[in-house]
Amino acid sequence: AGRWLQIDRVVVDYVFYLVSSVLVYLIFWRGKPADSGHRSAAILFWAFNLAALGVWNMQLITGFNLTANHWWLAYAPSALVILFSSVYILSEQWLKNKKILNAILIALAILLVIKKIVNIFIFVAPTEELIKKYSFDPGITSAWQEISRVEGEPKIISPVLMDSVYLAIYTSARPYLPFYTNTLVTDRELEDRFLKSQKLFGVSRENLEKQLRWASLPSGCESLAAHFRVRDLVCDSHTRFSFENGRFLYGFANLPSDYSTVKRVKARWDIPEEKIQDLLKRYDALRVSWKEAGADYVYLSTMGKNLSGKSLQYDKDLELLYKNSSAEIYRIKN
Repeated sequence: AGRWLQIDRVVVDYVFYLVSSVLVYLIFWRGKPADSGHRSAAILFWAFNLAALGVWNMQLITGFNLTANHWWLAYAPSALVILFSSVYILSEQWLKNKKILNAILIALAILLVIKKIVNIFIFVAPTEELIKKYSFDPGITSAWQEISRVEGEPKIISPVLMDSVYLAIYTSARPYLPFYTNTLVTDRELEDRFLKSQKLFGVSRENLEKQLRWASLPSGCESLAAHFRVRDLVCDSHTRFSFENGRFLYGFANLPSDYSTVKRVKARWDIPEEKIQDLLKRYDALRVSWKEAGADYVYLSTMGKNLSGKSLQYDKDLELLYKNSSAEIYRIKN
């Protein structure tokens, strides 16, 4: 079902639902009319298909659609239930020798187990390159453990949106910067928080503009260092994320009008020029202090240091709680 729903024409999906509904009618409704259980199943499966139509057009119902190109995933469980229920009913009616069906199912189960075993053995001895790519700096993970020791769910601010994602996933913290895929705050509030975080960490106007024009960022560690004028850029597989705040600020909010809201079409995530100029103008006029930010703690990782334009150790409004070569944690004084 997932492969069907990845086809780039919406009409194919609707045809799929229609064919599915017709098969449900023939197998469950008409096949055994005396069996109320089968008719109840038919009604349920038709409801699945109607719900799928609603999900694919959610923007018409709610007025917005978050990460719309993932909606095809929502129908996959329903399709599997309909498929296997249909196979079961047809086998009951037409297959006299059940041993054949049982043998096929057992063979498929064995193949699935074999596939998992192969996957396990592939990762029993991963290459050093693979480990490095998918591992975090030990200093970063130590800082995360320190944050998780704080009672409650501390509100913590960082200048990097990807840091906020990691903090939300790996610690008990509540990041000050929301991430576009898992927040219901307005774009205006998201912009305000982003601009405040950049100002508090001393990010220059020039580097802010470069972040907003993320689509034109060069590739490669040395090129990024020169582009942002970072003298000692610490590079790993996560480095580029620290400079792509413009990409993660809006996500799918600024798409061209001809972009399909439900299909897997490559999106242009460029921020419109008028929006960039508006953000820069607001940044120039912005005055904010740590106490006004609405956070309890400050988190500065290697990614944040790549952007930050000042040292926080001597800030009179901050108290250093933890520091290693990869991260610093401060408490905002009352």
